[in-house]
Amino acid sequence: MPLCGPCTRVFRGRPLTAGTYYDHHLSWASFVAAADEEKCDICWRRFDALDSKQQDCLREFAAIVGHESKIAASAAGLSMGTSGYVKIDFTYNLAVEAMNQRGLGRIDLEKQKELDAISNFLLTRCQKLHFLPVGM
Repeated sequence: MPLCGPCTRVFRGRPLTAGTYYDHHLSWASFVAAADEEKCDICWRRFDALDSKQQDCLREFAAIVGHESKIAASAAGLSMGTSGYVKIDFTYNLAVEAMNQRGLGRIDLEKQKELDAISNFLLTRCQKLHFLPVGM
């Protein structure tokens, strides 16, 4: 189960504290690369929950803005489950970044609507990754 650099920093080498939030990816390009190219187990699970059209939209957005578009309110919330497992809850705010990039003339209104839908999905229907072993 490979992990990207940001996931490794969050989930290895220190005890995890329930209810604590940790920085994760700082840009959309970094997140998409971790999910799409590195096949990070944690990032890929989030990315894989999107349908193929949403994945393509997110790839395009990451390519357009590169590392300039910061992920707003990126965090990994952890809660301890029974039998020593951890529930992971990522928070990403794509909508804010889409509006900022629209203001810079990089994305059009239709693309922003697609990105808003992805953001809504990530924040509501794909909020939690199910339990993963503590000793990852």
